[in-house]
Amino acid sequence: MDVLYSFFSDSLPDFFDEDVAHTALKIFATMFLASVLVAVVYYKIIDSVAFNKKRHWFFTMILVFVISGIAGYLLVNSGVSNYLDGNPDSSIEVPSEDMWLTGLMNAFYSVIMYFVCSILIKGRSHNCPVTPF
Repeated sequence: MDVLYSFFSDSLPDFFDEDVAHTALKIFATMFLASVLVAVVYYKIIDSVAFNKKRHWFFTMILVFVISGIAGYLLVNSGVSNYLDGNPDSSIEVPSEDMWLTGLMNAFYSVIMYFVCSILIKGRSHNCPVTPF
């Protein structure tokens, strides 16, 4: 954790501390879990011939996008709120657009991770080994 924090600390504002690093770790964990769990559910639990279609895979990808985007926004929002609650004399303002953009970027990275998980898991599926392609 300290390595990540020290690597990105030059570009972060002064008011960010280890709480931000923990929030970033929570965001990454949410992204990773959502991507892997949805891929495992699709290829191992559902794994039916009826779901061996690109549109079903695309729907699950959209599901990962939505889950990760909302989770990214909520985690950043709660992290900023916790920081401001702990420092009432702080005059920082984090625009809501920045929090939404963080959630959106998290959602895009989740889709990429879901695609990679699909490539890795699909070969072990009995009924969906060629989905999405």
